[in-house]
Amino acid sequence: MLTDISNHISEDTYANVRSSLLDRLNDKEPGIRALVVAALARLVGTEDPDPDSSEKSILSTLLEVLETDPAA
Repeated sequence: MLTDISNHISEDTYANVRSSLLDRLNDKEPGIRALVVAALARLVGTEDPDPDSSEKSILSTLLEVLETDPAA
C-alpha cells in the first residue's frame, strides 16, 4: 500500500530523489534502469500535475522510456 510520501519527506528531498532517479534512467546497465523504473512507478501517484510546468510528468517519462529502452 502506498502512503502519501509528502507526509514523510520534505519537498526538497522529494525533488532530489525524483531528479536523481530520472537521471539514472539513462544508466548503461539494464538492471539499474529496471530498478529505477520500479522506484519511479511508486512515485507516479505522488505528483501534483502542474499545467504551467515545462517538466514532463513521471508517468509520461516512464511511458516514453518503456517504449524506447533497448533492453527487452
